[in-house]
Amino acid sequence: MMIGDRNMRYIVIGNSVAGLSACETIRNNDKSADITVIADEPFFAYSRPLLSDYITGHVKIEDDRFHYRRDSFYDDLRIEKKFGKRARQIVAKSKKVLLDNSEAVEYDKCLIATGGVPFVPPNLKNSSVEGVHFFTNLTYALELEKALKKAKKIVVVGAGLIGAKLAEKLSLYGFDVSIVELTNKILGLALDGPSSSLVAAQMSKAGVNVITEDSVNEILGTTKCEGVVLASGKKIECDLTIMAIGVKPNTSVAKESGIAVNRGIAVSETMQTSVKDIYAAGDVVELHDTVFQMNHPIPVIPWAAVCGRIAGENMSGIYKSFNGGFPVNSISIGDISFVSMGYVETPDDCRQYINDKRIDEGIYRKVIVKDGIIKGAIFMGDIERAGMISAMIKDNTDVSAFAERIVENDFWWHSLDRTLREKLTRRA
Repeated sequence: MMIGDRNMRYIVIGNSVAGLSACETIRNNDKSADITVIADEPFFAYSRPLLSDYITGHVKIEDDRFHYRRDSFYDDLRIEKKFGKRARQIVAKSKKVLLDNSEAVEYDKCLIATGGVPFVPPNLKNSSVEGVHFFTNLTYALELEKALKKAKKIVVVGAGLIGAKLAEKLSLYGFDVSIVELTNKILGLALDGPSSSLVAAQMSKAGVNVITEDSVNEILGTTKCEGVVLASGKKIECDLTIMAIGVKPNTSVAKESGIAVNRGIAVSETMQTSVKDIYAAGDVVELHDTVFQMNHPIPVIPWAAVCGRIAGENMSGIYKSFNGGFPVNSISIGDISFVSMGYVETPDDCRQYINDKRIDEGIYRKVIVKDGIIKGAIFMGDIERAGMISAMIKDNTDVSAFAERIVENDFWWHSLDRTLREKLTRRA
């Protein structure tokens, strides 16, 4: 695609799933375009879910599976890399991205795919001492890796997907680990009571001291971490405190640029922001949640890939729209793997179908239905049919005729009539 006598210029701010998907789509549609990726970290794109495996030596940076794309990705797609540089502001009037080194990069279309940043408890006392770490990117992981060489006792703050997985891995690696969670169960946004208890048991089996309904109020130590004080008054000795409370959308460049931001960047169905020719995708945006019927960040890798592609299509002149998504969580802890989606606790206006006959073996199934439509599900220890259920949620399938059987052992694709089966397999 040409503008006058020059190539179209695309800038992608961010170097993870959404940004990579957009780059691939743009290059597919525009063979001559100039594409530039700007990223504040100096690394090729890597898998954040594997950071806990990296920390404990189960995966190396040079391993293929640690990276989302092959090493030649940027050269193959003729992408200019500006790594280790932070995009400070987008000046829409002059169509320039200003970097923190005072460099200005011109664009015709720009994508913000800056992901998330760690949430920091606002009232945490003494959090600036040595030994307090975050764990949301490779830069933080490398810092933590060095600190672990001198540590024995660790407190992980927050028992979400990041914190729970990290705590289990570190405990199995030989550290004395406690995990502190404010709510009454671990993985509270991803699991219900029975399934959360199964994972908590796995973590305890791995040696993790699981503490719920409490929080860290203060870090002990004058210059370096010596322990924590909980809201309950309990003190725990530790060498390191790892903050894993969660992430929030990294909207700083959008705010600096006058782009509309709510909890995340507001985007249209084409992934365009409130400013013409500036798009956004990935964990930094708000998406329409088709289950909860509201707009909010949905930090899920598959949706980041989908929305990155949609942004790339529209940036390169091909109309595509995003019709909404829903929360999906998937992880393995100990001997248990699970997938959950949509509601995990059952609202009063919904019905739940549960199969807990083999819960002692770590197998648990739950589907939540409202007016014949699936609104949520948990599959633990037996996750093969999660793709089928996800397709039903996407399709808004009326399951009234077979809802009573949907969590039974023998319910599978063959249980559906041929027309519905063919329709759903295209969406799975």
